[in-house]
Amino acid sequence: MRHGLKAKNFMTQIYLVRHCESMANRLCSFAGRTDVDISAKGRLQLDCLSEYFKDISIDKVYTSSLKRAYKTAEAINFYHSAPILIDDRFIEMNLGELDGKPVSAMSDEQQRCWNLAPHLFNVAGGESMQEVADRAYGGLCALVADNPGKTIAIATHGGVIRNLMRIIKGYAPAGLKEVDWCDNTGVNHIIADDHGDFFVDFENSTVHLSEEAAATPVSAWTE
Repeated sequence: MRHGLKAKNFMTQIYLVRHCESMANRLCSFAGRTDVDISAKGRLQLDCLSEYFKDISIDKVYTSSLKRAYKTAEAINFYHSAPILIDDRFIEMNLGELDGKPVSAMSDEQQRCWNLAPHLFNVAGGESMQEVADRAYGGLCALVADNPGKTIAIATHGGVIRNLMRIIKGYAPAGLKEVDWCDNTGVNHIIADDHGDFFVDFENSTVHLSEEAAATPVSAWTE
C-alpha cells in the first residue's frame, strides 16, 4: 500500500464512497438489504458531497440498488452527466435474521464477534464476511478491467468498504478488525495501476461535511 500517489494517465482512479446517513443509522438499526430511506442529516450530507465532487471529473458512477446508495450516487453525479449504473456486487451484507432489526437485538455472542472478531460474524440466513469480500473485490477488479485509465465512483455500504479496504491493504481475514469503519459519505480514493495492483491514496475523508452534517461514527451505535 502506498499513499499520496500522483495518478498517471494509465491508472484507473476509484472513488469509493459510503452512502449518506440512513434512517437505520439514525435509529441504531441494522439495515443490510432492507431498503431504508435517508435521514434529514443524510440529505445535508449529500448536498456537501455534491459540492465535493463538483470539480472532479467522473466517467461513470456505480451504485448498489438500495436507495441510500443510489441517492448518494445521484449526489456524486449532481454536477455531471456520467451514467449511473446499478451493480449489486456492491450491495450491503445480507444480515439474515438481524436484517432491519435494532442493534440491541444481537445476542451476546454476536456482539462479541462483531467487536472482537468481525471476520467471523455470520448470521443465520445471511452472508459471511468472506462472501461479502469475495463478491465486492471481484466486482472491483471487473470494473477496473472495464474502465482502464478512467475515473469511476462507487456508492456503496460500510460493510462492503471495510472488506474491500482489508483486502487492498493486504490484511488476512482476521485483519478486518484493524480496518476502521468508513463514515457516512466518507470518501476513499483508490488507484489501480496497469498491473492490477491497488493503492490507497486517502481513506474516509469527510472534509466536505459541514458541522451540522457531521457523520456519527459507527462505533457510537454498535459498540
